[in-house]
Amino acid sequence: MERRVINPWSWQDQFNFVQANEVSDAQRMLICAGQTAIDDEGNPVHPGDMRAQINQTLTNIKTVLANDGFRLSDVVRLNYYTTNEEGFFEAFWVAMTR
Repeated sequence: MERRVINPWSWQDQFNFVQANEVSDAQRMLICAGQTAIDDEGNPVHPGDMRAQINQTLTNIKTVLANDGFRLSDVVRLNYYTTNEEGFFEAFWVAMTR
């Protein structure tokens, strides 16, 4: 698989964000189910701590990917759903710039 990042601007670089990905010659594709801030037993963790929830969710995504030989850098699309948009973005930018 070849991946080409398309960024006509540079502002997104500080957030590890890309505007578009071109994927060609793909032989394998992994489609993941939604992930949340849960532990290995399926119990919710970090109630009230948005940053910790985001970090746990990313850890869970990495675990799913690693189980099939993928890395977070292989992800070309990631959707986020939240009930607290302001809290999410505040915590997300901190989590992504660390």
